Formats: sequence, structure tokens, C-alpha cells
Amino acid sequence: MLNNYIRNGAAKAAAWSKRYAKDILIIILLSAAIPQMIVKNPVISYNGRAAKDMESIRNNKKRTLALILETSKRDYKEIFRRNVFTADGKYPADPMQQGEMKLTYKLIGILSSGRKVAVIADSEGRYYYRQEGQQLPDETVLSEVAMTSITLKNQEGEIKLKIFSVKK
Repeated sequence: MLNNYIRNGAAKAAAWSKRYAKDILIIILLSAAIPQMIVKNPVISYNGRAAKDMESIRNNKKRTLALILETSKRDYKEIFRRNVFTADGKYPADPMQQGEMKLTYKLIGILSSGRKVAVIADSEGRYYYRQEGQQLPDETVLSEVAMTSITLKNQEGEIKLKIFSVKK
């Protein structure tokens, strides 16, 4: 039975190859000839234009791309200038102009084992351990230590810092 399938398959293949022999030969010749044609003449005309026109097309594409890039840079400058998080596009006023005290401290944590000690970091990366009533290097006084916040006072006013919040 297996021999019948093999014989029938071989017979069908032989009949198919005879029927499509010319087509197979044409495909083989074209697949061998096309790479040779491309290597000998790599510039293929575009919509019937010669190679000289291709150079002008490339230059036009470069100019168009340069214009697109220049326009997009201007658009981004406008976006960077505006505050995209407000409806009017304006930034809030400077805190120093509003009379608010400018602090460069961040509350890292509070140690409460008997007496409360606040761990404070400044903008330069230095850490301070202070109790209520003690001063920081810029004469800011730690006026109150609560469970999750502290109050700092100096000549300009006072501010309350909470753990995990940054006030600059």
C-alpha cells in the first residue's frame, strides 16, 4: 500500500513538472538575472524619471524634512514656555514675593523614644538631629515636634513640614 502512494506521488510529481516546466525555467532565469541587472544599473527610474531627477527629488525631501524639524522645535519651545498644568498657562507667583519663608529643609523622620528628635536634611545633603527649641545653622528654630510633622520658625515666618513632603 505504501508503494502505491509513493508511485502515485512520483507519477503526479512527474506530470506536474512536465506541465509547468516552462514556468519553472522562466522563474529560475529571472531569479538569476534580476540581481545582475540591479548590480549593473543600480539607479532605477522613478515614475519614468531619469537619475538626474532622482537627485532633485532627494534634495526636495531633505528641504521638506528640515522645515518639519524646524517647525516642531518652535512648537516645543512654546510648550516649554507655558505651564501645561494650568488653564491660563501661567506659573504661580514666586513664594518669596508672597512673603512666604524660603526653607531648604526636608523632614526625614521623627525619633520618639522618650524625647522627640527630628531628623532634618538640608538642600546640600547634610542631616541634622534637633530637639524642640534647638537651632539649625541658618538660625531657624525648631519650635514644635509632633508625631508626623515639625514647625520651623525664623525672622521671615514659620512653616510646618510633614514627613515625606519637600518645601523649598
